[in-house]
Amino acid sequence: MAFNHYRYIVFFLGAFLIFVDAYARYIAPLAMIGGMVKKNCSDPLDKGELCWSEQLQANFVGAFYYGYVLQMISTYIATKIGFNLSTKIATAVMAIIQLTVPVTVTFSGTLASALQGLKGFVGGIIMSASYENARKWGFGDEGRMVVSLTGLMIYLGLGTGPFLVGILTERFGWRVSFYISGGAILLLFVLQCLLLPDNPLETKLMSGKEKARFEDKQKNEKSAKDGDQGTKYKVSLLCLLKRPYLYVFCVYHFAQLTVYYPEFTTVPFYFNKFWDVESEKLSYLTLGLSIVAMISVILWKSLLPFMDSKFSWLTIRVTFMLIPVTIRSVIVALIPLSGSLGASIPLLVVNNFLMGTLFAGGLVTLNYDLDPFNGPLVWGVVNGAGQIAGFLIPIVREAMTRVDEKRGDYEEQYRMRWVWFFVLCGGVGLTGVFSAVVGFLGFRSLWKKHPTLAAVDDKDVVVENKAAA
Repeated sequence: MAFNHYRYIVFFLGAFLIFVDAYARYIAPLAMIGGMVKKNCSDPLDKGELCWSEQLQANFVGAFYYGYVLQMISTYIATKIGFNLSTKIATAVMAIIQLTVPVTVTFSGTLASALQGLKGFVGGIIMSASYENARKWGFGDEGRMVVSLTGLMIYLGLGTGPFLVGILTERFGWRVSFYISGGAILLLFVLQCLLLPDNPLETKLMSGKEKARFEDKQKNEKSAKDGDQGTKYKVSLLCLLKRPYLYVFCVYHFAQLTVYYPEFTTVPFYFNKFWDVESEKLSYLTLGLSIVAMISVILWKSLLPFMDSKFSWLTIRVTFMLIPVTIRSVIVALIPLSGSLGASIPLLVVNNFLMGTLFAGGLVTLNYDLDPFNGPLVWGVVNGAGQIAGFLIPIVREAMTRVDEKRGDYEEQYRMRWVWFFVLCGGVGLTGVFSAVVGFLGFRSLWKKHPTLAAVDDKDVVVENKAAA
């Protein structure tokens, strides 16, 4: 049996891995709430199983991001040994760690935390691998479609994670979510070994027609690499680090993640703490907002061709980077000032609708458009720098909201500290936008001549990116 569109199977496997990875990130914190860890070790009625200090709990939850922020290293290693092999190794490691969490946590909390860090480190290549799959397996505009699909799967995983994990933990205990997610990742590893060769031409189930297209594609790439444009295809890490726009992307991504993470990690806690919103209602809210983000990716992606026909390619991409994060920064600062859940929901809906631009003309797709061949490594650098926000936010939040409970105005001060925390996050977002504007203006000539814009399409020609026109 031969498939005429075998590459879609490859796209599905990559997308499903991204979904499971995003979904699994909620399991550790929800498992601790759901009975893995005692809330009060001195209370004999506490039904939790493990007596962990607050520091150990924080390490277990945050260790994934400590490893994830080092993805520049793991991505660089993947470029050396190949993304196909690296992805299979990463998937196997993630599956083993996830399946053994119920055992390792009872043996040693420190060991369990270290393994979570390892999972974050190897998992750091997954999004970069999606770039490589988009380039290697996609024809024409399919590569951009794959990058946008990545966004859909991330938002789907982040939305269904708290919802489904919460239900599973409540009904079947905290262990079952680790087993289900680990089993799904293990299944993906088996499918990768069976269905995902390093070279598309090695696929046995691919139709002759599709294989002929890949043969032409690879001939064109080889011809282009050996020709005058060869230096535009594969460059060293040192050369990549000399690109000024790379640092604009790093600062911008850190700023936009400083706006992004509070919604998923801090806003639910704030709603529960100060507005008495129940956890079940918060899980439904998170699911709904993620669906909004998914729909927005599709809508913005659909509007992009029309907008490109009316304005310059670069103008639209810069607009999709700057304006949404500006508005989202203001929204994050306003959430605690809105006064109620009802008033906050419209703000959060707008915020999530604008998030879709990241994967439809914004930073993530722009990185692919600028340099498909080196995009995976560039994204490893940019996302690694941006993810620093992921573990700084809890630290800053803890420091800013710490108030002596003996103070007579404790409640008032505690609430105000939270307000200032959200204002700070919004301020960092606006600072990132300002920095990006300065960078875009300062490197305007470079943006018009991008150093590595050559890309091979499926029409046997080497074409320059639209931005160079």
